[in-house]
Amino acid sequence: MTPLNKAKLQWVIERALTSRQKREKEAGLLHNVKECQQRHLRQIHAVKGRLTELPRVLANTLVGQPAAEIERIITEQVTAILEDFAADGS
Repeated sequence: MTPLNKAKLQWVIERALTSRQKREKEAGLLHNVKECQQRHLRQIHAVKGRLTELPRVLANTLVGQPAAEIERIITEQVTAILEDFAADGS
């Protein structure tokens, strides 16, 4: 393939890709990567915050409880946090 033909082919490919990207953008199929990353970081920080406050929140409740009951309470609380996170969807 001659350099001229290669250049023409590259131009056609780039034009097709640009057209496809424009159609996808107009159809709302593309998203803002930076915004998506920021949303994920907010979600991670929210879950981390709720998990790290569990010891303070549950300390008085867990004192004197048998090990099986402590495990049940902690599992219940962690599951609730994870379900909230999963249901958020944002």
